[in-house]
Amino acid sequence: MLTTLAQSLNLEPFAQHSIDAKSDAQRNLSGRTHYVDDATLRYFGARILATATLFDRTFYMIRESSSVDHQHSKRGQRIVVFDLFGETVFRPDLTECGSAQQAYKRFEEWRVDFDPVAHYRLALEDRARRLEREAGAYRNAILSLRSEPATI
Repeated sequence: MLTTLAQSLNLEPFAQHSIDAKSDAQRNLSGRTHYVDDATLRYFGARILATATLFDRTFYMIRESSSVDHQHSKRGQRIVVFDLFGETVFRPDLTECGSAQQAYKRFEEWRVDFDPVAHYRLALEDRARRLEREAGAYRNAILSLRSEPATI
């Protein structure tokens, strides 16, 4: 059902493209988010350590190691999950970063209660409302252009 959703939205489901975690994350999330771009990773002192697809390839998970303070004196790991639009649906605060084992434990606690169908239902409703507002603004702009004389 969720794979059909990706196809109906003309979005490619996530897939493993590389055994290198950073390359895989960048390929899967390119055009969806800047979260794993080289400049973003460098700015936050982050490294992508592992990746996986979730829920019939409609969500993408990374395990990252990141600086947890501005002095870059301490590092921690956390799991981050993205939806097909590149929005984060799970990302613990930097203060919650810890070992890989702690990161997976927090992720599993979240995953037990997460409903992927409900997530996409709400996300699509929000997007539909935003697009309707934008379409109304475009229609108003067209009407105002019709009433304005052309000038050079």
